[in-house]
Amino acid sequence: METFEITSKEKKELETIGNFYREAIYSQKNLPDALSEFANELDSFDGEISQTIISEVLQYQKLIQNRNFFAVLREWINELYEQFSSVLPKEVSFTIECRRKGVQSAVKKMLRNYFEKSSIDLSDLVAFRIILDSNLLKEQLIQFCYSISDNCMDFFKGKRCTLCAPSRKVGESNLIKDYISHPKKNGYQSIHLTFKTLEKDIFECQIRTLDMHEHAEIGDAKHGDYKNSEYSWLEPYINIDPSKVHIPHFRVLNNGTLYDQIGLLDAMHIERRSKTF
Repeated sequence: METFEITSKEKKELETIGNFYREAIYSQKNLPDALSEFANELDSFDGEISQTIISEVLQYQKLIQNRNFFAVLREWINELYEQFSSVLPKEVSFTIECRRKGVQSAVKKMLRNYFEKSSIDLSDLVAFRIILDSNLLKEQLIQFCYSISDNCMDFFKGKRCTLCAPSRKVGESNLIKDYISHPKKNGYQSIHLTFKTLEKDIFECQIRTLDMHEHAEIGDAKHGDYKNSEYSWLEPYINIDPSKVHIPHFRVLNNGTLYDQIGLLDAMHIERRSKTF
C-alpha cells in the first residue's frame, strides 16, 4: 500500500471535507443535488485541498446528468461491435462493455491524486472495456489487442475525438498507457487510451485479453482489492452510514459496498455487448 505524508492541517481539512460530503449525501434525494451541495460547501471553505477538487466534483456532476453522452456511447458500442466483427478472425471472440465510475470511487480518486502531487486525472470516469478471447496462442491474442488499439484510434478519430496524452507515461508511446508490456506491480495488464470529444467529454478505452481481465477482476490485480488497499487510508474521512442515505438507486450495503445505479444498467455498466460466434 502506498502511503503519503499528511500534515496535521491536511488531516483536519480532510475531516472537514468528509463532513461536507456526508452531509450532502445524507440530506439530498438525488446525486446531482448532493454533488452541487458538496461543491458549494467546498467553495465556502478556504482550504487548498477543497479548492483543488471543486472543479472535479462539478465535472462528475455534469457527467452523470449527460444523457446525450450516454446515448452516444451506446451507439458507439454497436458501431464498434460491427467494426471488430469485420476485422477480427472468427476464432477471436470479444466483449465490449462501458461503465461509469461510482461517486465514492471518484471522490476518493480526486483526493488521492491531490496527495500524489500530480495533475488530477479523471479520464476514466467513463471507460470502454474491450475484452478479447481465443484458443490462439497468448502472444497472438496480445497482438490482436494492439491491433484493436489501433482500430480504436482510427474509429474515434472518425468521430472527431482527440487522443489525449496520459498524465503518466507507461511504455514507449506518449499517447497510450501500455500496461501489457509494462504490467503494474500487482500484475495488472491492459492498454489504456484516453479520448476527448468535441463537447470536452473525456472517456477511456481499456483493451485486454480475458485472462488479463479475470486477473484484474478476481485475481491478484483485483480492482476492488486494489482500491481497498490504495484508498484504505481515506476510509476514516470518506465513509458513509448506509442507514442515512435516502437517494433512490444509490444503495450502500451494510459491509460498505456502494451500488450506484443512477440511470444505468447492471450497476455502473452503461451497456455490454459480446460476440461469441
